[in-house]
Amino acid sequence: MSIIIAPGETDAGKRAVEFLLIGTDGMPLAADKTGEQPQISVDGGVFGATGIGVLALVSGNRYLATLTQAVLVEGRTIRTRFADGDTVECWGDTVQVEEFYESGLGGAHAVPITLTIVDQNGDPVVAYPVTIMDATRETG
Repeated sequence: MSIIIAPGETDAGKRAVEFLLIGTDGMPLAADKTGEQPQISVDGGVFGATGIGVLALVSGNRYLATLTQAVLVEGRTIRTRFADGDTVECWGDTVQVEEFYESGLGGAHAVPITLTIVDQNGDPVVAYPVTIMDATRETG
């Protein structure tokens, strides 16, 4: 899943990324991977362990890991993954680091974008301003 996190987010719960781990046999993973190290790639770079904490079991084969504040720099795209000898390569959340804008609707987070309709030649026909509400994912 793709999620949006604010630059330097201080709430660890809002920095959590999710993984669904699958065994090498294609079945849900039987082994507990709590404490194992996932990896991140920043803006298409090489995957590494810096910038993300270890896995914590949520339930079944669903795990969370927390990104560090330092890796959350405006404009970055962060891909997450986990793999070891017991699992296939399991992709976690993809994070877009963007500043939030208050919508004025009870403090809900909103992200303004423009939706542009194009014709078969790729030329813009009409543009609509759109606000995506509740762009963050609550964890817990």
